[in-house]
Amino acid sequence: MPKSAITEDKMEKTVYPAASKVRKSKRIASKKDETNPRAAPKPGAVVYIGHIPHGFYESQMRGFFEQFGVVTRVRLSRSKKTAKSKHFAFIEFKHPEVASIAAESMNNYLMLGKILKAHVMPVDKLHEKMFVGANRNFVKVPRAKVEREKREKERTVSQESTRLKKLSGRDAERRRKIEAAGMEYEFEGYAKPGSGLRPKHTKL
Repeated sequence: MPKSAITEDKMEKTVYPAASKVRKSKRIASKKDETNPRAAPKPGAVVYIGHIPHGFYESQMRGFFEQFGVVTRVRLSRSKKTAKSKHFAFIEFKHPEVASIAAESMNNYLMLGKILKAHVMPVDKLHEKMFVGANRNFVKVPRAKVEREKREKERTVSQESTRLKKLSGRDAERRRKIEAAGMEYEFEGYAKPGSGLRPKHTKL
């Protein structure tokens, strides 16, 4: 066998580290783009699921729908106040043909006493922010605690003066409406700024 032929054969089988790293980095970047919650939805690959029963949440959905093919993103619509499911979700598959099969198979599917509704989302209905917040565990914000801490936070004299001014303005508006209604009703209301009164949460 000629030497040149051996050299060419070896060149074909040689794996160059730099090229290998480039290919690997491209694969990683491609995978990140597919699962990036801020990336635009893939046309023809997003399935709408409606009438979702309680107990069928993000992790259950991903595990269930992966029987059809690769699922890139799952977003279950939830209430921001209660964190409860709104009973509909969007599931994006890697391949559009898999999305079509999944939608056709799951439409009118009976699950936990609910009949699911499924269809592939039309391109004109896809929104670029459809999957914002997808692929992560939902954390309920303790809004009552946040509001309580906000109200109990110590205020400066200037901040308290501004707050009381707003409250006094609301009092005046309330009194005007009572008088316009022909009612005789008196209430103490809030102390006006500069009256010398200072709530306990005011810091000097």
